[in-house]
Amino acid sequence: MDVTDDQANTIEPLKKGEISEIGDACDARDAMGIGEATVTAGGVTGARTETSTETSTEARAGASGGGGGGRGVMQQMRMQSPRLLILLWCLWLLGSWGVTLGIESLVLATRLMVYACAFGLMLLWPVFRLSQAGRAEHAVLRVVSLDWLCLILVLQTVIWPLRLSGEWGVMQTVYLNLALASWVWLIAGIIGLGLITGKRTLAMWACVFLLLGEPALLGVLNVVGSGEWAGAGAGTWTWSWTMRISPIGALWEWTKPPLLYQVAGQAEAWLVTVVPVWLAGGLVWLSAWGLGKKAEHAKVFNPPHNPSTNKHE
Repeated sequence: MDVTDDQANTIEPLKKGEISEIGDACDARDAMGIGEATVTAGGVTGARTETSTETSTEARAGASGGGGGGRGVMQQMRMQSPRLLILLWCLWLLGSWGVTLGIESLVLATRLMVYACAFGLMLLWPVFRLSQAGRAEHAVLRVVSLDWLCLILVLQTVIWPLRLSGEWGVMQTVYLNLALASWVWLIAGIIGLGLITGKRTLAMWACVFLLLGEPALLGVLNVVGSGEWAGAGAGTWTWSWTMRISPIGALWEWTKPPLLYQVAGQAEAWLVTVVPVWLAGGLVWLSAWGLGKKAEHAKVFNPPHNPSTNKHE
């Protein structure tokens, strides 16, 4: 098609204007691309910031929340590891050893050290473990059983050196070791049962009764029978029996010096005294294990309702 001179003069500025507009558009587009990249980077950074903020908020909420999962991250870590417990156990043993250093009688000092071990294992350990957060699950029993194993292993570093000062025989030391281990095994079952059922106070009272209940009852009966509480002077009758519930009597028997210790009949006495404690501990452990499995089963098939999930529906 032929173009006249007037039309050419008109088209020429239009082309220049279009080219100028196209160049401006390209510059604007490049600027927009940079801006988009900047905005995109800012959006990613903001998303990351929001994600980290939410994560930290959830962590703080989990640490401060007191639900069935625990009272805090640090308490759950302590619940899973016996390191702090072992440290406190060693400090207790060192303190008890320091107290017995000033006692002149080796027999009395040795017995007091053994009783200090029993008090630490049967009272202080339950206080420590029952005061911590823990889930009502079967996994709690693994923590308690690991505690028991570590405590008994550390105990060996005390009992066998005491054999030298107490002049015990090998079998006497073995009986003493197994007696302590059996009662602590029962205490471990009570701790696990208390953690799983949530009845921690009742479990603590059971530990106190197991150690001190029978000696306290025997002491009260003897005070009442002697008549001293009423000012009657000389005693009229006394109570005495072989303790089967508390380990205090058995520990007294197996910490006797060689001249008073009767080797004959000790195996039968150990079977009558200690084996029932092992069996009772096994029953308590089985009960705790069954309740833990039941709690896990209920948690799987009946998950707890979370009201926050229905908030935005």
